[in-house]
Amino acid sequence: MDYIEANTKSHGSKESPGANYFIYQVKNVNIFLKLGLVTVAGCVVAFLKSAAMGYTSPALSSMRSDPHFSITREQESWVGAVMPAGALVGSLAAGPLMNQLGRRLTQLYLVCPFILAWALIATGKGVGVVVAGRVLCGACVGVSMSVRIVYMAEIIQFDLRRTFNPIITCVTQLGMLVSFVAGQWLSWRGLAWLGVVYVIPLLPLLLILPETPYHLTRTGRRDKSLAVLSMIRRTTEEAELEQEQIDKSCHAGNEGNNTWQNSIGTLAAPSNLWPVGVGLSLMVAQQTTGITAVYFFASTILSPGNDSDGNQKTGYISVVMGVVNLLGTFLSLYGIRYYRRRSLLQMSSRMIVASLLVLALFFWAQESGEIYLSDMTNSWSYVPTIALLTYILGFNMGWGRIPFLFIIEGMPSWIRGQATSVLIATHWGLAFLVSKTFMWSLATFGSSTTFLACAIVTAINNHLILRAMPETFRKTTAQMNQVYLDAVAKKDQ
Repeated sequence: MDYIEANTKSHGSKESPGANYFIYQVKNVNIFLKLGLVTVAGCVVAFLKSAAMGYTSPALSSMRSDPHFSITREQESWVGAVMPAGALVGSLAAGPLMNQLGRRLTQLYLVCPFILAWALIATGKGVGVVVAGRVLCGACVGVSMSVRIVYMAEIIQFDLRRTFNPIITCVTQLGMLVSFVAGQWLSWRGLAWLGVVYVIPLLPLLLILPETPYHLTRTGRRDKSLAVLSMIRRTTEEAELEQEQIDKSCHAGNEGNNTWQNSIGTLAAPSNLWPVGVGLSLMVAQQTTGITAVYFFASTILSPGNDSDGNQKTGYISVVMGVVNLLGTFLSLYGIRYYRRRSLLQMSSRMIVASLLVLALFFWAQESGEIYLSDMTNSWSYVPTIALLTYILGFNMGWGRIPFLFIIEGMPSWIRGQATSVLIATHWGLAFLVSKTFMWSLATFGSSTTFLACAIVTAINNHLILRAMPETFRKTTAQMNQVYLDAVAKKDQ
């Protein structure tokens, strides 16, 4: 409750004595609780996304041992890869949906398709139905993820984001861990039915939440926007000031771009090209670390066998990965609060590159055919597991957070909905390509070459992006808007 304590100091009893002071503090608590409900809804969406991501690893192991279900290695790769492909389609649809229906209604209309997707997976008699369910689930994840980012950025004020956003970040990794752990006791069908249960709490939450002030203003409902701001801001003056900023942002975004909803070319406008370009680069760099393939196929990389011992080891590896993910999240929350974004990316890149080089060296020794190197790798069989866990830890401390954080902190408000749709689509499109081609790369080029290539690409991306990325640490959306407008004005001089 640091927020309430801070306001007690800044609005002491001399300014708000007696009953007025009490009413003022009660309003602060009410605001905190209302924004808390927004955060809970965001947590459910984040949980759904990570549960869908975490489903593959334990489910594939269960499918292999299911006597009433047949699946090949090639089909396994599709079960894992089609979810990001569906999310790609959903992300592209998210921008127009958000602009047409609003942030809240778009999320509300996803509840039924989400339930249907998990039900298809749970009741599928063959791989085709399971794949269809995964595609639909991915599409819902793609839309909901884009909407959640925009909704949170537009309704929670800057000074409270560091209180609420970390909660969502933790829940994101918790969802994957819950899927990994539940997969040790539930079959792949039971795990899918559990996905249905995950969706249900979203419905009552979305029914009571408001639309964002920015969308209300952009669609000509300024009075309602101000009414919403008055409910979720500390004072009337603060609500009116933010409404004025929203008016200016809407005017700046629409000036000369009356058809921006119908044309993606708006993202290439002078005031938008810089942030959109950085956002796209961050998404590309994030996925070319190979993280999605590692999440989906880490157990296969470390234990390629199909026997019961291999499946048991697969389960243990998945659970440990979930725990390390959660640990990395807590460390990243500390870093995001106190360190600049460029510094976090640099530290994350160093850990990722070091881990990938260790993996490349280990598998090079294993694949060399030399007896003494083979004996050494057998004695040090724990090395790739430790390197992989270090890789996941390093990823979560920087590259796992900053690309999405940049959308919230660094994207101009007048294109945030459309840009978020494109950036998240890029994220999922690359996730599909990486996850679908990773096993082929291992079989064609070998593990050592594959991991070495990821290390080199990560190092190059880190060097290039840090030179172009604007620092967003402790800057409000209005301040970042002005940064881009000033850059255009300076260029035009």
